[in-house]
Amino acid sequence: MSTTTVKDIAEAASLPAASSPRSWSATLAAAVETPTAGVVTENGYELRPAPWVPPRVVSEELRREAVHALGVLRVHSGPVDVDLAQRWVAHFAARLNGSNLPPATKLTAAVSDIVRERYPAVLFDDHDLLLRVVRRFEWWPGWAELAPVLDAERARLRLEWERLSVIAKGGKVKEPARPDREEDRPAGPRTLSAATKELLRRAYADLDSASDEMRRGRR
Repeated sequence: MSTTTVKDIAEAASLPAASSPRSWSATLAAAVETPTAGVVTENGYELRPAPWVPPRVVSEELRREAVHALGVLRVHSGPVDVDLAQRWVAHFAARLNGSNLPPATKLTAAVSDIVRERYPAVLFDDHDLLLRVVRRFEWWPGWAELAPVLDAERARLRLEWERLSVIAKGGKVKEPARPDREEDRPAGPRTLSAATKELLRRAYADLDSASDEMRRGRR
């Protein structure tokens, strides 16, 4: 991997911030977004994430858009390269610190860490993600603080991918297999243990003996 220099980052900062390749319509964005539900807690009324379900009706237009969005994500989901990581770190530093940039060692270390972790490139081509990460910090974070935030964004991307796949298939969710209940299992020959066989043998013997006594009593 090539060595990142302060000059590289300064040049990257002069480039425009990347816009997301995920240029989705408002309808698709809303369909993929995690819904929220209001709950009353000891702290008052709060909005919390709710289970996601696909739209009840997936139009052909929405399905085609989801298919296209998956294709774009697939193209841009390879590991981030040094150039893109430099540009992202440059804009992150500029928005977070303004003209008072962190030391060069911290900037170059951030680029190296991002590339080493092989994050999907699409994360760093998303201007909205950049803004979300900037809002999480008040000063330049160390890798121990930045990595969990980027990991959460990678998990968010996986969720979006899964939900787009569902919509691309018409909104059909494969239901998990229901475990068999005892009463659902077909009746059939069963293997009896030796102890059970002995109990049954004794029971039948007792019944035979009682039947013989009853017959003798009738005579």
